[in-house]
Amino acid sequence: MFTLGFGTAAINSNAAKILGAWFPRQQMGAVMGVYVAGASAGIAVAQATSALFPTIGSAFMASALLMVIALVLWLLVVKSKPAGVPDVPGHPVMEYLGVAAKSKYIWFGAIAMLFFMGSWVAQTGNLPNAFVQSKGIGPVLAGLTASSLSLAFIVGTVIGPLLAQKLGLIRPLLAPTAILAAIGSYLAWISPFGALTWMLLILTGFFLGTAVPLVMSLPMLLPELGPVYAGSAGGIMSMFQMGGAFVVPSYVIMLLAGSNVNQVFLYIGAGYLLFGAVLLFIPELGLKARP
Repeated sequence: MFTLGFGTAAINSNAAKILGAWFPRQQMGAVMGVYVAGASAGIAVAQATSALFPTIGSAFMASALLMVIALVLWLLVVKSKPAGVPDVPGHPVMEYLGVAAKSKYIWFGAIAMLFFMGSWVAQTGNLPNAFVQSKGIGPVLAGLTASSLSLAFIVGTVIGPLLAQKLGLIRPLLAPTAILAAIGSYLAWISPFGALTWMLLILTGFFLGTAVPLVMSLPMLLPELGPVYAGSAGGIMSMFQMGGAFVVPSYVIMLLAGSNVNQVFLYIGAGYLLFGAVLLFIPELGLKARP
């Protein structure tokens, strides 16, 4: 499980840099949204289908097969930059990290992603089983209901950045959407299970999906970084993001909530609220704010 995380960390660290080599800066939010949507689609499919596997072993075997297919496609299709584009001049690793670490907004983005990822992993990982154990919902329906959160997240990752591109602004789509998601996530749990649950989960996923790709685009959007230092800046953000996924669910939320499932989802909502609070410090980097 430890080694499994290396692939995700390597891709997340360099996503902004690779996409920045292929697309102009004004499209970064939109193309990052497509990238994030791919990961979210995997989570949604897993939530919706995991109860259908006859054994745990068959589920892990299917996951392994999908990873092999992804590896082959990566080797055959993905290129680091378009043909003819010159390589970025090489510098010592510590020089890259030093420049990236001097950007205070990268640290704000990294801390924000820590709170988001910790709450997101806790919510998507616990929601299906919580529906079954605490609300008496069948496992198949519980998985399908929980998957609506990830499916809406996918829609948000595509529509949100496009809306930001149209507005020429990103700040209205950062903290406000995260705060609305915090409220929606808790209301979705405490409301009686039914149509309202689905609606609130869909709204929560959509709002989160709107904000996350814009935050992950910071390494390419910040003028002091850009293509040269985007990989190192992305590495800092990825380190906090993966750290949040590891530490927050098990060592913060579960430690504080114990066996009280209502408190689990209260702290998940609090994590999203902190995600939004940190995003208040991100400057306006939309098209209208650039020279």
